[in-house]
Amino acid sequence: MGSTVNIRGQVSIEFILLIIIGLIYIHTAIWPVVNDAAAAAEDVKAVSDTKIAAQKLANAMNEAAASNGESRKTIQLFLPAGAAMACDPGNNEIKYGLQITGLYKRVPVGCVTPTDCTGSVKLLAGANPDCTAITQAGKIEGPLFKEVVVEKIGGSISVKWAG
Repeated sequence: MGSTVNIRGQVSIEFILLIIIGLIYIHTAIWPVVNDAAAAAEDVKAVSDTKIAAQKLANAMNEAAASNGESRKTIQLFLPAGAAMACDPGNNEIKYGLQITGLYKRVPVGCVTPTDCTGSVKLLAGANPDCTAITQAGKIEGPLFKEVVVEKIGGSISVKWAG
């Protein structure tokens, strides 16, 4: 009888040791990969949200430029934290940029380096918008969720906050 109790005790200790080894493996090998993938997904979403905001603003400006008479369009802009947009009338485009965590080694689509994502959206030739009413220090910075009005009056396009 005494030997079966010792065998059961030894099996229990070996089972506990196997569970501990498995948990250590999960903690050291699997968990960092999961965290890396989650950070990459968040960064890709932030880059996409920033590009979509720039594209929405550019589309509204292009529609105003293409209209024959006066026009007015209200859009909602969402910029994630760390993102910025700027009107560049000289190059006739909307520029955007975003600083991301860069915790992983791959460069996300639309990024120059693992931490710097920049790009631009071209405007129609006649757009030349006046964005001074919505910019601080020449740019719009996130986090931001606001309505923007794009107006064309008398041939000039202006961008301002709604309300």
